[in-house]
Amino acid sequence: MLNKRAEIGQFLILLCLALIVFPNGSIGETKVRYGSDIRKRTPVRYDAGIKEQTQVRYGVDIRVEDIRLVEPDEIVLEDTPSNFQFDMRNYVKLSAYYDDLIKWPNVNDGNIMKLEDTAYFTEVNTNIELSYLENYLFKADISYQYSPGSDGQSDKDTHFITNEFYFDLSLAQLAFLKVGKKRESWGVGWAFSPIDNIIDLPKNVVDSSDSREGMYLSMLEVPVADLSIRLIYFPYVEFDLTTEKGESGIFDNMFDEQAAYGLNASFMLWDTDISLIYYNTDKIPGLQKDYGGLTLSRYWLDLGAYFEIEAHRGSDLENVQLTASGQYYFPVDDELKEMEKDDDDIFVDFAVGTNYTFPDNTKIALEYFRNGEGYSDSEFDAFVEFVDHEGLTHQSINDAQSKENSAKKLLKANQLLGDRIRKNYISLSYDRPYTFDDFTPHLGTIICLDDGSFMLNGRLMYNVSDDTTVTLDVKGYVGDDDTEWGLKPDNYKVFLSAKYYF
Repeated sequence: MLNKRAEIGQFLILLCLALIVFPNGSIGETKVRYGSDIRKRTPVRYDAGIKEQTQVRYGVDIRVEDIRLVEPDEIVLEDTPSNFQFDMRNYVKLSAYYDDLIKWPNVNDGNIMKLEDTAYFTEVNTNIELSYLENYLFKADISYQYSPGSDGQSDKDTHFITNEFYFDLSLAQLAFLKVGKKRESWGVGWAFSPIDNIIDLPKNVVDSSDSREGMYLSMLEVPVADLSIRLIYFPYVEFDLTTEKGESGIFDNMFDEQAAYGLNASFMLWDTDISLIYYNTDKIPGLQKDYGGLTLSRYWLDLGAYFEIEAHRGSDLENVQLTASGQYYFPVDDELKEMEKDDDDIFVDFAVGTNYTFPDNTKIALEYFRNGEGYSDSEFDAFVEFVDHEGLTHQSINDAQSKENSAKKLLKANQLLGDRIRKNYISLSYDRPYTFDDFTPHLGTIICLDDGSFMLNGRLMYNVSDDTTVTLDVKGYVGDDDTEWGLKPDNYKVFLSAKYYF
């Protein structure tokens, strides 16, 4: 079975690399599909993340332009753009979910993660863009989020989240400086991005499926012909963990050793977008490490292919240790740093994939991900053994201090399970925007090839009007108790939200 998995990965890599270097002409000329296409403009809907684009509908290929005949001697006034451009978008979002929690799972015994079966959220968001002479831009994306508590709980959780708040300045048309809090994505992968994983972007604390929060940074971008060079500095940021969900902090000790920096050089060669990436950070606290990466992506009409790779020295994945007396523990602080310093192995993570967009905007995507530092079969068996042992220990002991120590170990296990911890994965997704004009369905799955467990995701967005959407999102996990997806503390989760722009 392992040989077959290796063959799958090698085949996908060769296919993607072949598509990237294959000449354009081999794909053929643009063809009329289904005899006669009508192309209409789809409306801009902010939450869909889709800018105005051509959408194929029924009929013949008709392109209508706004043409007006000018009468003789008529004076036509030219539109003079204003020096200032201001745009503001606001929305209110109501959300609720039901989580089918497994009763007394070893990985979350007694609900030490404090998960809720049901929860309700309210979010009010404002998004502001202000530009001057197209050379100076200010952008702010700020949310107020409120959770009233549920299941008889009286606790309330409120957050002001600054997703983005930055200035984008043109320096004599020779360079561009961005300063503030900004979303910055370097990878090209769809379901997986080894390069974005090392940046470790903060997540939206209310809706885990909606990651919009950026990072504090200072970035200088210098375009030179077809080459764009970006120098990025990430100051050290403190986070306030006094609330259950945690809150975004503000940067502290800006030039501290824990600050990170990176270099991104992007260019186009043979119609292929290429990026070379260097990043220095301390994913292991107190241990600065270097990371290098490469991305390749290319499109031929509706067919796309991409390849993303990242490499670093020493594993960032924490392995549980077993003492001579049979006690499990995770190394921390100086012990962890010393173990990582002595690890001279080079770990390589990569994602390779392809996607195709049909004439009606239906899109399918296939991706293979190799997690170089993921658990092998024997390492994962040891991890499952540890979870079973600590889960039973947590149920049986009564001593408060021992129970707290056991709970900390199980919380660490859940933290690790929040990321991909095995070696081989395949992702398959299907999207069809604006089905029957108003519905946008999504179907996706991520399969762990090492143990056969998988996650299923289905989402349906209904456009009630141009300013109102309702979204139903369902996630389910399938796998035995000794598999990655089977270790999740719940069976499935249903998320319902309504968003109104004003």
